[in-house]
Amino acid sequence: MRGDLHIHSRYSDGSLEFDEIANIAKNYSLDYISFTDHDCLHYFEQISAICNSYNIKAISGVELSCTDFSRGRRVHILCYNAQKPHILKPICDEVMKSRINAGNIMTEKVSKIYNILPEAIKKYASQSECIYKQHIMHALMDYGYTLKIYSELYDKIFGNNEGSCYVKVKYIDVRDVLTAVHDACGKAIIAHPGVYDSFELLDELISEKSIDGIEVWHPKHSKKETEYLYDKAISNNLIATGGSDFHGIYNSTVSQIGKCFTPKEYIDMLLN
Repeated sequence: MRGDLHIHSRYSDGSLEFDEIANIAKNYSLDYISFTDHDCLHYFEQISAICNSYNIKAISGVELSCTDFSRGRRVHILCYNAQKPHILKPICDEVMKSRINAGNIMTEKVSKIYNILPEAIKKYASQSECIYKQHIMHALMDYGYTLKIYSELYDKIFGNNEGSCYVKVKYIDVRDVLTAVHDACGKAIIAHPGVYDSFELLDELISEKSIDGIEVWHPKHSKKETEYLYDKAISNNLIATGGSDFHGIYNSTVSQIGKCFTPKEYIDMLLN
């Protein structure tokens, strides 16, 4: 048994619906999946019912965006199986408020520069709580400015957080997020440490005993990074998780559902 525990839907910056993703997961013979949309608390009963119809078990999840202020770097924390999710709502709302503001301003900037209707962008974000950069790029594709999401145009307007239309989102301190996860009786997993170079932070959080696990298997982790993170998890009695970080056509690199997964023994640790 195995599970893909890092999947994004149209309710944040993914391109597919819950049921479309569940159907794909069934075709790949997955036993568990978790929708981990950014800073977004779903109605888990709805997700669970959809997954059950495909004979798949759902694990409640959310990917929380935060900052390692001591190094000035972004970091993501995956929260699973929170028994008191309402405790997470204030931090999700705070980040989402900043996301909504940033998305609206970026939409306004792009609309003026590229003579594109804001409605053309908003339609791709119709089920999301805010407008993401991927939604803007999708609309620019429709208008013929580019042939793909991640392109020279993306780099020009959003690249390296310095593009002409980029607006920064304000994130919360990682330790405040971890405190909220544990107050919510959830499991806190540091997401893809290799993506944001969170290795020093990882050591600090392990020594502080403030995380429950590490996302080991991720499409952007090298073989060396995966082996290092797995050894780190095992030697510190932490949960080792894996997931595809699937976004559909909004992925920056090719990643299929189930490409990276969590073995059953760690799913059991996550749920117990």
